[in-house]
Amino acid sequence: MRDSNPKWVTALRIVAGLLALYLTMMVLFILYGQFIGGINSLYVIYGGAFGVAAIICWSFVVAGHVPAMRQRLCYASTWAITLGATAFVGGFFVGPAIASSPQAPLFGFILAPIGFSLGALVGAVYAHFRFKGAATRNAV
Repeated sequence: MRDSNPKWVTALRIVAGLLALYLTMMVLFILYGQFIGGINSLYVIYGGAFGVAAIICWSFVVAGHVPAMRQRLCYASTWAITLGATAFVGGFFVGPAIASSPQAPLFGFILAPIGFSLGALVGAVYAHFRFKGAATRNAV
């Protein structure tokens, strides 16, 4: 019996698994720092973005063999990267126009993870309504 997935999908799932392990460790380190040192809003923002990226990677590792699930993850990833990059560029270039501070371009580094997280949410909702009839329950 022949495997229905190309070899590049398997290789990409392995790379996504390694990236998911790294991102999960980053989230755990950030959570540990939050419990030990107190709440820091910047760490919460970056921890949330790392957590969203880890969820996307783990979903691809676990259910990447199902084409419908790959399509849903593609929408979520595309929206996340697009909104994250747009938020970064907007914060990096619009920030200095609003505030006349030398640190104003750093606003893009704060908006980018927020845009990434919101983009993943928008992409997941969009994919859910677009593929409402597609069966992905037996993905795992």
